[in-house]
Amino acid sequence: INAEYMGLLGIDKIMATSSTTTGPAPQFFVDTKKGEINELKGLLQKFPFEKDIQKQRETIKKVIAYMTLGIDVSRLFADMVKASKTPDLIIKKMIYLYLVNYSENNQECAILAINTFLTDCKSTDYKIKALALRTLSSLRFNGVVPYIQQALSEGLKDPDPYVKKTAILGCVKLFKQSPSIVKDGDYVENLYKSLKDTDAQVVINSIIALNEILEDEGGIAITRKLIIFLLNRLKEFNEWGQSIIIGLLPKYEPRTEAEMIDILNILEDRLSGASVSVLLSVTKVFMKYTKDNSVINKQIMERLQAPLITLMNAGETGGNFEITYVVLQHIRLIVSRYSPRPGSTAGLSLFQNDYKHFFCKIEEPTYIRDIKIEVLGFIANEANMQDIITELSEYVIDVNADLAKKALSCISNIAIRVPPMAKTIMQTLLKFFKFSTEYLSSQCIIACAVVLKKYPQFIDEIIPYAQDIHSLIVNTEAKVALIWVLGEFGEHIPLAPYILEYYAVNSPNEPGSLDVFYSLLTAVPKLFFKRPGECQNILGSLLKHLIMNSDNCDLKSRAIMYYNLLKTDVELAKEIILGKEKGAPVELFYEDEENENKEKVAKEFNTFSVIYEDPQEKFLKKDLVQKIFQEELASDTRAAKLQEEKDKEKPKAATLVDVPSSTGPSVPVPPPTDIPTGNAGASLQKASSPVSKDLLELEIGEYQSPDLYAIKIIQLMDNPEVDPGNYQEMWGSITKAETVNLNLKKIPSTLQDVEALVLAKKIISLALGEESGVMKFYLYAKSSQTKAEFLIELQILKAAKQLQAVIKATNDGEMPAFKAMLTDAFSTLVQPTFDTNNLTLILHKYN
Repeated sequence: INAEYMGLLGIDKIMATSSTTTGPAPQFFVDTKKGEINELKGLLQKFPFEKDIQKQRETIKKVIAYMTLGIDVSRLFADMVKASKTPDLIIKKMIYLYLVNYSENNQECAILAINTFLTDCKSTDYKIKALALRTLSSLRFNGVVPYIQQALSEGLKDPDPYVKKTAILGCVKLFKQSPSIVKDGDYVENLYKSLKDTDAQVVINSIIALNEILEDEGGIAITRKLIIFLLNRLKEFNEWGQSIIIGLLPKYEPRTEAEMIDILNILEDRLSGASVSVLLSVTKVFMKYTKDNSVINKQIMERLQAPLITLMNAGETGGNFEITYVVLQHIRLIVSRYSPRPGSTAGLSLFQNDYKHFFCKIEEPTYIRDIKIEVLGFIANEANMQDIITELSEYVIDVNADLAKKALSCISNIAIRVPPMAKTIMQTLLKFFKFSTEYLSSQCIIACAVVLKKYPQFIDEIIPYAQDIHSLIVNTEAKVALIWVLGEFGEHIPLAPYILEYYAVNSPNEPGSLDVFYSLLTAVPKLFFKRPGECQNILGSLLKHLIMNSDNCDLKSRAIMYYNLLKTDVELAKEIILGKEKGAPVELFYEDEENENKEKVAKEFNTFSVIYEDPQEKFLKKDLVQKIFQEELASDTRAAKLQEEKDKEKPKAATLVDVPSSTGPSVPVPPPTDIPTGNAGASLQKASSPVSKDLLELEIGEYQSPDLYAIKIIQLMDNPEVDPGNYQEMWGSITKAETVNLNLKKIPSTLQDVEALVLAKKIISLALGEESGVMKFYLYAKSSQTKAEFLIELQILKAAKQLQAVIKATNDGEMPAFKAMLTDAFSTLVQPTFDTNNLTLILHKYN
């Protein structure tokens, strides 16, 4: 670009170098001369007299090259319009490109361009006419719509099919620019008339246009007469046209079974084609029309197996793995819907005799192998299972770790789906533990855990391996699986309590520790009721750690729930934690159940929904935006009603511990004060303090976190101003005060650290100081809504690690919310107390 500008300015000679070493320069983008634009203008003026078409093309190419580089060649506009009067289609295409580029930002140029296009729309050459019509309908600026309407109306009536199909697509472009004009005019009527045209491409373009324009109404109106007309002409259309027409059939419901069979017979010829699009479209129609007739459905699905496998193999042979992937995804959907459910014989035995086609090949990419392995898991039965397991075992010892994990997961799934072979598969899984590699050991314990959920009787075979592999496992998912096995079957595993203790001690600082602690919180209480003597200290230490140190509100709430449950009634806790049916196997996993999401994906067969494994509403932006808007609107409506109900209630003062919790500890949990410290019998008595009902209908005492939703939220002013004299006067005049007392796990290093914590909540410090190990602050805040003022005297006792605050307010109704806000300001410093002696007594008595 710099070379171009230097040439135009006449300074290229200064930078000239020998061209013998660098080779010839590109023809249109360098080596320009002074006054090149003027020279081009002269050539364009002589354009009508130039008889050499090649020279004419070279001139126009130079203009386009300059325009591409960003050089302003708009002063050639009039000459380019004159040059457009040529029969050469290549020159016209380049000139049209120039005209469109400069007409969108220049009104005068736009008028000249539109007149040029309208003139060419009346040309006797159908190609020039269609080119002008296509270019004109692509213009996007004010005032162009009437000219497009005029050209399209004439184009829709043109006898030439090439011009007519161009005009039909022009209607879609006009609809995107001005929907009301298209719907209110006669365009839709003319498009329906075009469906009867003798040219196949005109018919297809009409269907596409009607589906776009009438999208809000469900697309083109499907009638029996239209379907019969299109099916009788099906062979006249190309593969793309056939896919469009067959795609209309799922919207049409045959009147009788005979009519349905006639349609299926017409479409059967399409199964022998080489088009993936046509085959999948036909498959969708077959699946929909025969879903209520099990006999015909079975025949149809068996008939579809060979064409699908042929297309899958054809893609692999030609190196078109993308086509293979699409076909495989649809096969996976078919077998997942029609294959028998685990432990059931009801279903279709699809692809079970063709299982070798789904064995992986060395040249296949990973995404093809993954889908093939999934399909093998669905089509395995007693007859072919031995070959499939042998093949999958080869993948397990492959150098590709991801392939090995996928194969192991598939082997465990086959054990679930084929119960008679479960013992053989379990023995196969156990062999892989001998390799003692991290990823194999991790994936093996995950697979074994899946099998044990269905067949708990195999635990004796896993015991030797479950005790030895914990040091090899680094994967969080594998740790969770092993912890589940130890908690569920720990009475059979001698080292189970000590392995759980190992994870409880070593997990806090590791990645994925949250998932590990969730599993430990479920497994350790279970194992305690089976082996109380060994698990007593482990359970106490675990609950203490989670309640005192966990930053996760949900995890802390669960630990508190277990604590209160054990404190209330140990026998009741045993019944709840272990359940009534000990070791009941899982009959059907969630993944194998039919749900609304899978049903929607099946209805959207032959779309991206199958590839993404989600209905289109999950990934199409338009639907997502509409759904989110509706959810937000509903949420705002609910919030407004809730606020209205709360405003009707008379506000009352409350402390943090008076407010029942339903959402988990959003702010620091005050320490329990009613934990008895006497004998074990006393520790099993119910608390005498006020109680609230938990989700499990357990009576939980005051060891509850505050429910901020039950407290009216206030907004404080930024940097409120107050005179020290007025502050002292208000402090003396307000007699009612509230207090906040918190135990601290960490003492702030400086006064400024405390000041920063309260300032984050818009609470300012008027005075501060430190004397004899006591930090003292006078704080002030003001509500931006009610103008209520808050005066706080706060002190931190370093030796006792305590925070004490006295709060006075000009509006008592705002006090609970402000106390919650002040407490939340020190959430990072608060240390809730936990009486481990009480829990120890409870656990010791049960032991």
